[in-house]
Amino acid sequence: MTMHQQQSIIPETEQNLKNSHSIGRNLTLEFSDKNKGQCQLLNREQIVKVVDLSDKVAKKCLVVDAIDLGARPSHSMNTIQVPVPMKSSSRPFPDLKTEHQK
Repeated sequence: MTMHQQQSIIPETEQNLKNSHSIGRNLTLEFSDKNKGQCQLLNREQIVKVVDLSDKVAKKCLVVDAIDLGARPSHSMNTIQVPVPMKSSSRPFPDLKTEHQK
């Protein structure tokens, strides 16, 4: 009798994903070698979300989802190259004067 090897249901998770980055709380971002613009968010090695990195909105949503799950914001943003917002003043338009300042 010969034994058959068990095949993966999602072959990308085993063979084609080599570029892996831990972002905290057992969360990992993995980038596919096969699909260059694809990124997977994994929680304890289970796929949570798959994102096309050419879609800027989807990329930002991936960061938000990762942070909601407990990822460190700086690691999440740096890994997928989302610019970190600069600190601004408490006023949305600091150059505009209010009624009291005129």
